[in-house]
Amino acid sequence: MGNRSYRPSRYEHPTETDPRVFSYLQERFGTAPTVNQEGADLVLEDGTTVEVKSAQEWCVSNHSRGGRRRGRFCLHGYEDCDFMLFVIVQDDGELRMCLYEYMDVLEKFGVEGTINWKEVVPQI
Repeated sequence: MGNRSYRPSRYEHPTETDPRVFSYLQERFGTAPTVNQEGADLVLEDGTTVEVKSAQEWCVSNHSRGGRRRGRFCLHGYEDCDFMLFVIVQDDGELRMCLYEYMDVLEKFGVEGTINWKEVVPQI
């Protein structure tokens, strides 16, 4: 078991600064977010924080040939935010987004682990 208080250096995935993500959050909350330097990925004008979780669209992996699995979000247990925005990057580059309150995520999926995107983002 690792040290829970340790947080690796901040990794920024492209969806955190994607204009479509900013537009989605501005439409949802009425104010555009800014990139947060510590803690949650984005912060809104009123102090609401949003952690962005990003994954590639699901694809079938071929374990015998070393294929990579995609379509899974990782929860590390040190996320500290008001909301989690799950973003699926589809093969055509489009984004599918789904926003959850942080406590709802904990109740549904627990504190740590991986989540298949099909459990998070409503199907079309």
